[in-house]
Amino acid sequence: MKRHRRGTVFAWVVGSLAVLGASVVLAWHVSAPSWGESVKFRSWFSKVPWRSMAACRCAGGRAVEIVRPDGIRLAGSIDRPPPSAHRQRAILMLHGNTPAGKRLGIYRVLSRGLADRGFVVLSVDFAGFGESEDAFRLGSRGAVNQDLDARAALRYLMTLDGGTESLDVVCHSMGCNAGFSVGLAEPAVRAIVAIGPPRRNPERFQDPADNEYFWQRARQTRQWVLETDFPAWYTKEIWLEDRLARNLERHLEILSRSPHKPVLLMDGELESEADRAYLRDYFERMAEPKTYVTVPRSNHYGNTVSGLGLALYDREVIARTVDEIARFLGSVDNRNTSHAATGSR
Repeated sequence: MKRHRRGTVFAWVVGSLAVLGASVVLAWHVSAPSWGESVKFRSWFSKVPWRSMAACRCAGGRAVEIVRPDGIRLAGSIDRPPPSAHRQRAILMLHGNTPAGKRLGIYRVLSRGLADRGFVVLSVDFAGFGESEDAFRLGSRGAVNQDLDARAALRYLMTLDGGTESLDVVCHSMGCNAGFSVGLAEPAVRAIVAIGPPRRNPERFQDPADNEYFWQRARQTRQWVLETDFPAWYTKEIWLEDRLARNLERHLEILSRSPHKPVLLMDGELESEADRAYLRDYFERMAEPKTYVTVPRSNHYGNTVSGLGLALYDREVIARTVDEIARFLGSVDNRNTSHAATGSR
């Protein structure tokens, strides 16, 4: 019996390794078809230590549909904790500038990791990304606003499982524009975690080359996701005006005054020094409560890459990122409990 059990386990391990190996071989020279995942698998293998390499299919939780008040339909997915996990709070996760939306590897592994720590995680595709509808179909510049997407997702999450009084926002890169705008304004949001938020936008868009690169990138995203270009009325000038208006500086009026909602700023050790220096300076200009964490050996995407249905990731980097988020949100719980106890005396 024991020999049979060992043989079964051995066969399962060998089979799993064979499947992973075949996927890696097929993807070896392939770049994933989305901005933000242009790192080839070969590059990933050269940068991530063998002991830390991991893969998961983690295709996302239960699919849900969220409808904005104006009728735009957004695709979402909900990851729930296992029965054995200590139930934590609810989290809204907002993705960065990638046509893959919530399906990008970093969001899949972070959502699953946070769910394993007891959080209910709602990930949502912004309009025009992933599997969500196109807000441009309404023909209004005002409808093309990711704050509307985030606010609709928050409302949905607040009604889940009978409702919740408060929740947290975890955002990455471009998603932090809406994460800060809605998170700071909405009473239901308790704390904000900003991973690699967009930095130095005015400086970047002064460079004609960067300006053109990001414009073409926006157009390419629509081609990949919706198989169409921007409507004629949405010119490069309007796009640039919108991009320049959405930057971290506009939130300092609130964040430089205490108290404000607790904020965790995160970046990766392998991000550009200019971006890291900007975020450190931004952190210094913020008032309390605030926390700043640099994840060792991490790039902007948490050392993840996706393809062929797999998310390859750096186990140590993702574990550290999840630990820091969970620790921060736990400290917010403790701070609120302490303040409530003090106020009741």
